Amino acid sequence: MTDLDDIYRGDTKAFELQFTEKVGGAIVDTTGWEVTFTMKLHTEQPDTDAVIQVVKVMDAVDGPTGVVSIVIEAANTTGLLATSYVYDFQLTRGTVVSTLMMGRIRVLAEVSHA
Repeated sequence: MTDLDDIYRGDTKAFELQFTEKVGGAIVDTTGWEVTFTMKLHTEQPDTDAVIQVVKVMDAVDGPTGVVSIVIEAANTTGLLATSYVYDFQLTRGTVVSTLMMGRIRVLAEVSHA
């Protein structure tokens, strides 16, 4: 499990995942891959009850870079409770689904309500 840095409610959060070969470090073309970020109060919640779920499908422009960028917009964090959540990043390639990483992320209450 990998805990992510805290985020303030109402802020934008961006994640970048870099895909390279284990041996040699060559960039992996991710064209057609689907990466999903899901955030919930607990692991047993169905995905339909996730507080945030962002799906990124890699296209022919971004795929060859091997970098997957996922942005959680401020509008998605504004209504969150200030508490700890579980998250994961899942990769889907055709019919193969793999969990890349999971852990906790804490949402902190903000002072400014922009």
